[in-house]
Amino acid sequence: MAKKLSEIWASGDLFDKHKLQHLLFPDGFAYDKQNGRVLTFRTNVFFELTRSISMILSEIKNGDPINIDQISARVTLSGFKPETS
Repeated sequence: MAKKLSEIWASGDLFDKHKLQHLLFPDGFAYDKQNGRVLTFRTNVFFELTRSISMILSEIKNGDPINIDQISARVTLSGFKPETS
């Protein structure tokens, strides 16, 4: 499903798109009119973890060394903690 998000979006009706938005962004999102940007409050943990792992694993394709602790450090006793800016 994660690989086909754009296909699911394109083929879905309004109800399907609403469900997909809620799945991806459980806390919703807002539009910052002043800066012309869409702001998301929280991303579904599964999709955020998938994105993080994909970024780390792409370093292998580039030949860059990776520290396996980069992956496991994202999961703690209290659960997954997304990156903060």
